[in-house]
Amino acid sequence: MVLIKIKILLTIIALSIITSCNDNQVPQVADEECDTYDYSDCNTIEPTQGLLKIELTINDTNPSPILKIYDGFIEENNIIFKDTMTSAHFELYVNINKHYSASVDYKNNGKIITAVDGTDFLAKSSQVCDSICWYLVGDELNVKLKL
Repeated sequence: MVLIKIKILLTIIALSIITSCNDNQVPQVADEECDTYDYSDCNTIEPTQGLLKIELTINDTNPSPILKIYDGFIEENNIIFKDTMTSAHFELYVNINKHYSASVDYKNNGKIITAVDGTDFLAKSSQVCDSICWYLVGDELNVKLKL
């Protein structure tokens, strides 16, 4: 009997923890604010593509490094983009709800240093008043040279 009560109590605690988490990180709107809520930043159509933003290093030693973007993990070697970069910022329009990786080889003191990063580029949703708003997460990759 005591064991059953403990199981019920643990189940209630687990359910309260699960339902209290909000991984969407979107502020909730109080009911009284719904009449005046500004939906201009609310995309009500689920996106299928978005801009993947990549930050890299451009300097005197590396004025035009080669950026490689992979569909999936680098080890899978499924390169979807490869080009010489002359800007520290780059954006590529890609499908979402996928994993993407990037790499750049930099020269440093006679050695080659490879910077890598990966992300799960996803669409998330949040209920806002009477609408579902969609937004993108994981849309940035950082392959800057770190010394």
